[in-house]
Amino acid sequence: TNNVTTSNLTVTSNVTTSNLKVTTGIAIGSATPQTGGIAFPATQVSVSNVNTLDDYERGTFTPTVYGPNTTTYTQQYGNYIKIGRMVYVEIWIWVNSIGNGSLYAMQGLPFTSAAATQTARATFSVNYFANSSGSYAFLVGYDIGGTGDVYLAATTGAVTSMSTPAFFANGTQISLTGCYKASA
Repeated sequence: TNNVTTSNLTVTSNVTTSNLKVTTGIAIGSATPQTGGIAFPATQVSVSNVNTLDDYERGTFTPTVYGPNTTTYTQQYGNYIKIGRMVYVEIWIWVNSIGNGSLYAMQGLPFTSAAATQTARATFSVNYFANSSGSYAFLVGYDIGGTGDVYLAATTGAVTSMSTPAFFANGTQISLTGCYKASA
């Protein structure tokens, strides 16, 4: 048949066509079709073919200063988009009182990162910071792999390597964006 018109079509095996037009939405797996776009199921269904897109998700998360601590916040939020195993994040933390929290790391990424043996370390651009505990010429966030944590590294001037700064203090503000590879 050259043309098929239907309001509801369920395909249970492969379809080969040279031209496919969908005028509303497509649902993958157990997802519910929406008006427009492609709907993925709420739980990722992994496939072994590396050329198959098996996950798309966007949402929010709550980043915190690392560790079981008494840090309080003026604001804290995170946004993410996950496409396959790549996770794109925006992070904003404004510390009210550091309490006994970490001075150099954040936790709470929405997905555990891939082990360091599977990927290069992810880096996070620091877009803005204020009221830190020191003066820095360059500041960057990075992930060591296999965690949901972001560590900070900095330089204070013309040096040959970066160090871990004592960054967070009462009133510290930091904005980061970055991308990392999720473990699954």
